[in-house]
Amino acid sequence: MAETNPNQLITMEQMEHMLKLFQQLNKPNTNLETIPSELKLAEKLNYQNYTTWCKMMQIALERRGRLSHIIDEPANITDPNYQTWKQKDSIVLSWIISNIDTDLINQFLDYTVARDLWKGIEILLNSGRDELQIFDLSSQANNIKQDRDPIEVFYGKLTTIWKEIDRRQPNPMKHTEDITIFNTFIQKQRLFQFLAGINDTFDKEKRDLLNQDPLPTVEIAYATIRREISRRGIMIQASSSGKHPSEIGSGLAVKQYRSETSYRRDKEDKTHLKCSYCGGSRHTKDGCFKLKGYPEWWEEHRQRRAATKAQLNQTGGKAHSVTGLPPITSTPTHCTETREGNNGVEGCPDREDYWSWY
Repeated sequence: MAETNPNQLITMEQMEHMLKLFQQLNKPNTNLETIPSELKLAEKLNYQNYTTWCKMMQIALERRGRLSHIIDEPANITDPNYQTWKQKDSIVLSWIISNIDTDLINQFLDYTVARDLWKGIEILLNSGRDELQIFDLSSQANNIKQDRDPIEVFYGKLTTIWKEIDRRQPNPMKHTEDITIFNTFIQKQRLFQFLAGINDTFDKEKRDLLNQDPLPTVEIAYATIRREISRRGIMIQASSSGKHPSEIGSGLAVKQYRSETSYRRDKEDKTHLKCSYCGGSRHTKDGCFKLKGYPEWWEEHRQRRAATKAQLNQTGGKAHSVTGLPPITSTPTHCTETREGNNGVEGCPDREDYWSWY
């Protein structure tokens, strides 16, 4: 056997080999997983919230890549990777137990495998009760009424019941076409439940929705009723404030009173205007009553003018104190037209410039 010379120099090949060994020893282990030490749900498992809690726990486990521990069969003890699997399963087991209410937790402390614990929870809180709970939820959906609730609150209550039913009774169909048919049937039933629950003041809107072919979804029906409520609110506000609905919607504050319109027109100078059709003054052909037709108020205006004139002749100019009308001392010189079909009564086409309405 050759003796080793301690003074022999290390070759370059040996140095490279040693360097590779050193790098492997210091290389970080990328196979190690960063697992959070805690999992805390919004609420702990109790006797009433199994369905909701179950769904939240499944989502949390799937996000951490541990959903298989409550779905798949446990690893065999002879599996070479059993010890690694067991460590991960113990973490899942602790997550589930830490999210169980203290009134229940003592019933599950003896479980050593996460999947067995999950099945035990299902047997205790779920088995044999779903059909009764689905019946109760369906009865609530059929009998719930809006009453004094805002439409948003009523619809929120209904959707909460529907979601709970969906969690307990998922779509049983397998083929795509069958799934679509089943969902359409469920949507139709829920449309009927929604329309039956809202107040009778929306009977017209209910009939309109049910007469549509195809029937709208419950979401479209809800949006339609909500728009109708908003429209009625605008109309009520307009009625109480004396404004037109369009003024409420646009935020305007313009009052459309005839007296204000007349006042503004009285301030305008119309003396320079001349009608090319009848020859009258203070108006144009576009606003000539003789050409366009007399308005509905004309006969009333004529009678009041005649009554005022008669009062003036009897009281010497004090008729305004009795009738509340301003004194009229004479008929304007430009009111010389004769209205056809009215026994030759004078017809002034301006009446404080009202022809501009036409």
